[in-house]
Amino acid sequence: NQIINTICPTNVFTQPDVSPFSTIILLNARSICPAASGDTKWKLQFIRDYMVRDDNLPPVVALGITETWLNDTYTDAQCHIEDYCCYRADRESRRGGGCALYLHTDLIGTNPLSHSDSDNSVVLVYVKSLHTIFGVVYHPPASSDEHFRLSLNKIQNYIDHCSRNNTVPDVYLIGDFNMPHFNWDTCSLPPSPPSPCYGHLMSFIERNFLTQVVQEPTRGSSVLDLILCNKAHDVVKVDLSDNKLSDHKTVHLTLGFNPLTPSIYHCVDLDKNSFRGINYFKADMERIRHDLNLVDWMDLKKLCDESSDDSLDDFAKLITLTVLQITVIYSPAKEPAKKAKKVNREGISLKFKKKKLKKRLRRLTSLNPLSAPYSALIPLL
Repeated sequence: NQIINTICPTNVFTQPDVSPFSTIILLNARSICPAASGDTKWKLQFIRDYMVRDDNLPPVVALGITETWLNDTYTDAQCHIEDYCCYRADRESRRGGGCALYLHTDLIGTNPLSHSDSDNSVVLVYVKSLHTIFGVVYHPPASSDEHFRLSLNKIQNYIDHCSRNNTVPDVYLIGDFNMPHFNWDTCSLPPSPPSPCYGHLMSFIERNFLTQVVQEPTRGSSVLDLILCNKAHDVVKVDLSDNKLSDHKTVHLTLGFNPLTPSIYHCVDLDKNSFRGINYFKADMERIRHDLNLVDWMDLKKLCDESSDDSLDDFAKLITLTVLQITVIYSPAKEPAKKAKKVNREGISLKFKKKKLKKRLRRLTSLNPLSAPYSALIPLL
């Protein structure tokens, strides 16, 4: 057993088994209003429980919800889901509609855009560390042609703005588009589109080289809930499941990568009397070498049964055990490894920018604190 223990690790933190995949979920909720007197107050808690993942399931990077039916009387705190940041686009002027994006807190969303009118709702978030845009769209069946065109223009301007050095970001645009007459097998328009909105969406897809990856009906016999992306090769599979919140199917998009950082580390207790448990940086190598030179290795060999076929193996084990015993005498054991801190690169970048802004403000304060540049820097800081 002592020989076996020489190859065991000792007192180190190891990451848990992390799934190489991740998931984006799209669901139609048909109201998640958390009002205590409402008959839909159970839905938000149902979604919270649904988002608690088993260890063997890929983590959820983003959750898109359409038909939230929220308005400005409901706060983000009321709609909170643990480990996720909520971005909303509530429909204006009339009941229903709206959408929300829940982005995992390990991903830092910047420049959020929320657009909503009496028909359509759009919410977009840019994750700089991934150079990726996550977005949710709700387009009702009877939407105005002009309103939908304006919504697509908002999305296009956002994509153009996030394109740095002529590098287009990855785009995952999900939502309920309510366009059942598209032929997604060939990605083509119907012979006689019932609305100009079909042409607007097709032009948007072609301009941004998007692929629609949902091929099975999501409500009845129609594909209403869509996932548009410009990196279809990262999509492993698309699954549909029954949705207790509405008559739409829930869409699960599995990605071939996992951008989330594991937050749980397991400490493994290791035998300190093992080679892996020795701190060689603080070992007294001179005394170890001295004692090893005093060992009569041939006398050790005589302790083994030379008539046995395993005599050489026994001798090798005896050598290993002798070296280990001497090494342990003159070497301290390793201390438990400390958990590595997660580096927030975007936070460091913001601190650096804030430092530069403060330096400029001090310079302007000494020269002319009433100048226009000074007034412009205050809200930026």
